[in-house]
Amino acid sequence: WETEGLIIQLPHSKTDQTGEGMYRALPYGNEQVCPVRALKAWLELANINSGAVFRPVNRWDQMQQDHAINPGAVNDLLKNLGQACGFEFANDLSSHSFRRGLSTSAAREDVDFKAIKNQGGWKNDATVWEYIDEGRRFTDNAAVILMDKIESLINN
Repeated sequence: WETEGLIIQLPHSKTDQTGEGMYRALPYGNEQVCPVRALKAWLELANINSGAVFRPVNRWDQMQQDHAINPGAVNDLLKNLGQACGFEFANDLSSHSFRRGLSTSAAREDVDFKAIKNQGGWKNDATVWEYIDEGRRFTDNAAVILMDKIESLINN
């Protein structure tokens, strides 16, 4: 826990083939959507002081203290949350959706390439550029530039 947010260590991931682990920073944000505050509240509510942060819950709503949630269960959880929110795309949600969504949303807001790549943990620049291109389909679009030019000619 830092003044600016939280530093998380990921001991392994899909993009970390050598098993070196990586660190990611989660900054504090608006109280209503702040992941750092949400995590702190979860740890307090669940009385978690060590071990896995996310743990399975049995059918009697009892949290299992001895192990971490199955990674596949995360995708099920995201789908259920998406359905509860009424998202039409809920069945397509996955943990990859969130990683990819971060990059495309950041690209739409003109976040720097290096910052997007670092936060997503991608090693391959080409993969990051694909997501950035996807996020900027409408902003970096020749048709938009031409339509703006035509509009300025019509209005002058």
